Amino acid sequence: MKVIKNTLLLSILVFGLELSPSISQGQVFWLGFQAGEGVSWFSSLGKDSTLLSAGAGASLGGFLRFGTRPYYQLAFEWLRSVNQMKFQVVPGSSVYDNVPFHNFKVPVTAGYEFIHTPRFKWRAGGGAFIGTTFILSSNAFGFKQQDIRNPQFGVIGETGIQYMNFLVLVDYNYSLTKFFANNVNEYGADVRSHLQIFALKVGLQF
Repeated sequence: MKVIKNTLLLSILVFGLELSPSISQGQVFWLGFQAGEGVSWFSSLGKDSTLLSAGAGASLGGFLRFGTRPYYQLAFEWLRSVNQMKFQVVPGSSVYDNVPFHNFKVPVTAGYEFIHTPRFKWRAGGGAFIGTTFILSSNAFGFKQQDIRNPQFGVIGETGIQYMNFLVLVDYNYSLTKFFANNVNEYGADVRSHLQIFALKVGLQF
């Protein structure tokens, strides 16, 4: 299995290197995909007895980009993260669990390539996103889908480098919408929190 994985990665690398010199200098539309690791965490916990830890997970997405130095981009991204949570049910008694979240979002961003050479580029930008979050498994808190405020709206900042067709990107997302509804789950926990995500990704652009 490891040999197959390494062979696939090598094939993608060779394909990208072969494609790079043939790209038209006048190209203004680009397609790409990206994958990596993301960390999600919550702010404004609401109670001292509440614990919402940061959760790490896998990130995957694709994008359509228009422009060269100034650019505009529409993307679709998915992040699965597992967050450890604790709620105090009664004084001296708490409930713990690891809760997996599936976060989907559509960011619309604009930016500028501050370094723009035939082989190497560096860009930065920002914008807004709309997204939704799902809980696809049971948990000790009795969280249900209606306990999450959807859709989520937020802002995003991003930067990254490009070498030929290869990308290394980082971005930060802050949800302006509160993540939980008031008095969520069977314990009626009041969690006034906003979801934040930091992601490191690599990808290819064609």
